[in-house]
Amino acid sequence: MSRQVRLIVGCVFSLLCGCSGPRTVATFQTDSKTISIEQTVGTGSHNLYAVRVGPQTLLPLDDYTSVHIDSIWNQPAAALVVISGATGACPLRTTLVLLTRTDASTRVIGDCGDVYHLAQNDDGIIIRQDGVRAPKIWTLKDGVLDGPIVLQARKVKAAPARTAAHPGEEAAGALAPPPVSSPVGDDVIPSPIGHPGSASSQHNEPPLF
Repeated sequence: MSRQVRLIVGCVFSLLCGCSGPRTVATFQTDSKTISIEQTVGTGSHNLYAVRVGPQTLLPLDDYTSVHIDSIWNQPAAALVVISGATGACPLRTTLVLLTRTDASTRVIGDCGDVYHLAQNDDGIIIRQDGVRAPKIWTLKDGVLDGPIVLQARKVKAAPARTAAHPGEEAAGALAPPPVSSPVGDDVIPSPIGHPGSASSQHNEPPLF
């Protein structure tokens, strides 16, 4: 068997076994580095994901079975890539990729199922948990990630109870029926006793004697 045939057979065998080299699924550029998300199909057809920063740095995304890039934030001192996806034990996890000019690292934040909102704040970035009364907060400034801190939920003050000016006034007001106004256009002037009908019709009646 020639060497070329052996190479072809070896490649086919590797594909059938579910073992393949890394495949780039996304590439993006920060101010100073090229970053890519790579997928490798390992034994048992389990997807393995990693973040490649430049030509040499490879950061594994442990236990992720699917990956989605949510947003990319470029700052003078650092860049931030927000990645979310499913893991073997959680349908939604969030990982931050922190990049400086000399270093790159990943950090899983929050708990399973947490959703976050990011906003620019002067020269930093605020990462805030959504959908809860006491959200967790992270801040990224000058390449340093601080947090989480937990914001305390605000207490809603109850409206002060209304006090009656005189005893029994409030109870009497509650029992009194609401005033009822007459329909618009009705003649509400009472007729004289013994002469039914509206006031307007009385001017047209003939004298009784």
